[in-house]
Amino acid sequence: MKKTKKEIKQKFHKPYSITLKIQPMKKNIFTLSLATLATVFALQSCQNSDSDNLSSQTTTQTSTQSDTAAREVLDFLQISQSSSDTLTSTSDTLKHHRGHHNITQIDIATLPEAITSYISTNYAGSTINLAGTDESGNYLVKITKADATQTGLLFDASGNFVSERAKKMHNHGTEIDSATLPEITKTYITTNYGTATIHKAIQETDGSYRVILVLTDGSYVGLSFDSTGNFVALATVKDKKGNKKGKGRH
Repeated sequence: MKKTKKEIKQKFHKPYSITLKIQPMKKNIFTLSLATLATVFALQSCQNSDSDNLSSQTTTQTSTQSDTAAREVLDFLQISQSSSDTLTSTSDTLKHHRGHHNITQIDIATLPEAITSYISTNYAGSTINLAGTDESGNYLVKITKADATQTGLLFDASGNFVSERAKKMHNHGTEIDSATLPEITKTYITTNYGTATIHKAIQETDGSYRVILVLTDGSYVGLSFDSTGNFVALATVKDKKGNKKGKGRH
């Protein structure tokens, strides 16, 4: 049966026909919104991941710098401590503050020619790892010999050889829990460095102890104690820029 023009017009003006046309648009808008949100979340996730990675890298770098600084303080403490008797007994011009060593790290390239020549002649094939001067101008040098062992060398302010450490430096003993330090050692630390924290405690093969403290300004102090826990020596170390060595510092 053929429909009239009036019937056709009424059909296309029915509400449900309009609704059918609008619904797909809503669906498309909803789908687009979900896609947009997914993109935002993905970008945010990437940013968070990058931030976490950067934070992790920074933490690792700071930790590595701290460990390097602590190791260098231990090296200088070992050389300076073993050198005290040699220095004071060798000459009046080599007076040393017994038990207290203030050391400034220097560029290896700035060592006097007399020292580098002595090392190349008497320790052929060796590598200079670390160098510093004490308050009297004496030179403390750490080297790795051709056989891969490490030792410390002491030179006077004029660059003349004084002595070699008999004890090898490649082994800093065994790291221990600071709570196991002798009571006399812990008392000394709390009395003289009450605001400091213990970064590392080490017991040497001869039973003596070495402790690295972190002061409130972030700098390190190296302390040495005998096998019964009595204080023997301390060393403070400044880097090449004149700053005290400490956490996060080069």
